[in-house]
Amino acid sequence: MERFITLQDFKIRVIRKKRLKSLRLKLNPKTREVELHLPFLCPLKEGEVFAQKNLSWIEKTSKSFPNSQRLKNGDKINLLGETYTICHVEKRTPTHSEGNLIFVSGDDSFLHRRVLTFIKASLLEFLYEQKPFLEKEFERNGLVFSVKEMQSRWGSCSQKGHISISWRLALAPKEVLDYVLIHEASHLKEMNHSEYFWALVGEKYPSFQKQRKWLKENGKSLYALQDC
Repeated sequence: MERFITLQDFKIRVIRKKRLKSLRLKLNPKTREVELHLPFLCPLKEGEVFAQKNLSWIEKTSKSFPNSQRLKNGDKINLLGETYTICHVEKRTPTHSEGNLIFVSGDDSFLHRRVLTFIKASLLEFLYEQKPFLEKEFERNGLVFSVKEMQSRWGSCSQKGHISISWRLALAPKEVLDYVLIHEASHLKEMNHSEYFWALVGEKYPSFQKQRKWLKENGKSLYALQDC
């Protein structure tokens, strides 16, 4: 059963986790809800006190999160480092790009979903274009890529060589996407975030600290577009 607590004007979702050892507050970028994560046996009252003590953080974080947006005709978006203008056309045609335009047909009510589908497909195509380079660089064949909506991270990598990337990174500066891809691919050699791991990332992508800083300072902006 869903459980919430209310502090001033904030409705906070309570989530209990068996493996959690300490109380945490986070803002879910997809639902735009503040979440209070509690160890499984932690009293709710203790969680309420913790949230109250961190009310200023809740207020600041909630205000800093962008409003949800839906794409419309004439909007400009950044896609894989290039700026495109969305152009709705009457003639039935698959969503595609020509020059700096993305052409979308069909009813206006489907425009947002169709452009998002195009963004995700474009990112997946880009990832597979990087496959030969990554397999050679990290001495690993058979890499598989997927594009997902992610709530708390920008990518993941499994021991089996399956790399998943948040579709929202297609909207980030190209260098940021490149960094995250190298970051995840580095897990093919080191699954944790040890000193060796970060040394490997630095070897493969020397300016990675600059891109990490961009994500920390601007990552929330990538959640402005509503997923569907």
